[in-house]
Amino acid sequence: MRVPKVADKAYGMTTIRICDIDNGALAVQLRDVLDLLGPRALRSAWAIAPVASERPEFDASGPGAETLQALSSARATVSGLELAALAGDTTQIIWGLFSGVDVADAWITIRFVDSTFCEITSGDPAALDAIRTRYKDVRT
Repeated sequence: MRVPKVADKAYGMTTIRICDIDNGALAVQLRDVLDLLGPRALRSAWAIAPVASERPEFDASGPGAETLQALSSARATVSGLELAALAGDTTQIIWGLFSGVDVADAWITIRFVDSTFCEITSGDPAALDAIRTRYKDVRT
């Protein structure tokens, strides 16, 4: 299944950047973001890829990292339930891109960049509000 890319502001999308740091590390975990997004994240199909424009390989740590890296190399798509399970077994996403589609609506991308920040692009105001409420250093 091919997952379309989420469009930009021209298509009603907003990008926010989470820069919360805890003990010198990015304080954003994929599992927490998926939890904040709620049921829509679990029923979505998710494409997993590297952040191609900046780094050709996906990079993560923890027990689920190897599986996520293999899925990224294959440009695979997984269910929201599968992604949530893998995220729960992953300590940190260092470089990675996750694009979510609910039915035919490409509604969100989550991009982790060099353990420095996490960008979320979506046209779903409730999803963005949930993120803004949870994290302290959220930039637009």
